[in-house]
Amino acid sequence: MRAYGSLIGARFRTLLQYRAAAAAGAGTQ
Repeated sequence: MRAYGSLIGARFRTLLQYRAAAAAGAGTQ
């Protein structure tokens, strides 16, 4: 179950990074 939680955490972190990058891109445009 720990591996499952780690997978969810990695997916969540990736989504957070993607949103942050998108926000930064929108801000520079």
